[in-house]
Amino acid sequence: MKSTKKAFILGKGYTHFAICKSTNLILNGWDYKNYEQTELTSEKDYYFFQDLTDMFDGGVDKKDVKILTRISVEKLNIVITELLICLEQVDFSILNYIS
Repeated sequence: MKSTKKAFILGKGYTHFAICKSTNLILNGWDYKNYEQTELTSEKDYYFFQDLTDMFDGGVDKKDVKILTRISVEKLNIVITELLICLEQVDFSILNYIS
């Protein structure tokens, strides 16, 4: 995949994260503290995967990505506060893209 030259800063208030299963890299994050967990769980396509589709020219295969809460990410010892994800520095060939 052609790399994108955008950078994202994941703020302290983010509550949910998209994680690449094979590398534990953060692909994106969201602040959904004012949403019911049941709504987020039942509407993952709308709240999470639509953004990933927009970011990755057609999306990513859902089986390659896990959506986790901040607490779950911290339990995996992934540092998320003020983490800078620069898409041009990440090898996204590990993901199966949807055409």
